[in-house]
Amino acid sequence: MYNGKDIKFETTEKPDILIKKLNKLKSAQERNIILVCSGISLMFIGVFVAAFLTDSKGFHEFSKHDWFVMNIFSVTELILIVVIFYFAIKSRKNNTNQQKLDYSIRKSIIETTPLMPGNVVKVYSPCNYSYRIILFSLPNTTAVYFCVEEVTFDYTLNCVFSSEIYESAEDILDELTLLTDITEKVLH
Repeated sequence: MYNGKDIKFETTEKPDILIKKLNKLKSAQERNIILVCSGISLMFIGVFVAAFLTDSKGFHEFSKHDWFVMNIFSVTELILIVVIFYFAIKSRKNNTNQQKLDYSIRKSIIETTPLMPGNVVKVYSPCNYSYRIILFSLPNTTAVYFCVEEVTFDYTLNCVFSSEIYESAEDILDELTLLTDITEKVLH
């Protein structure tokens, strides 16, 4: 069983190792959700069992046996509430770790996946690392074009757009200044 406490969010790790960690966190998340739902179901079953054992009487009609059943029911319900909240909180913390790990995977993929062939001038990415823009120059000219590669839901990098050819890099650099220049990280 993977507890998620020892997880490190370093992007120096390869994407496939990070994806394995993410899958372990997701399976732990599923287990926690199943336990929360099971606890809630047990609470409802407990209500029906208590009502059946007390013959659905009002409190003023309870015998000693009925009060004993009601006390057992109350203690059981309180224990279930504590257990449900424990696994719900654990599930929420796990969700935060999954989001951090998802970010680390995207960053690792953007920074370590080889670039498309060509004369690379610059590489840009937004701060969430959902895609990268590669600026290429044409040989023996000042003309440039760019390609957009996007990280897909299954953590692969696909080219989703190729631009037209621009006469110079200045024609498009103003629009790319909002993005982070990751050229040094990618061209190691």
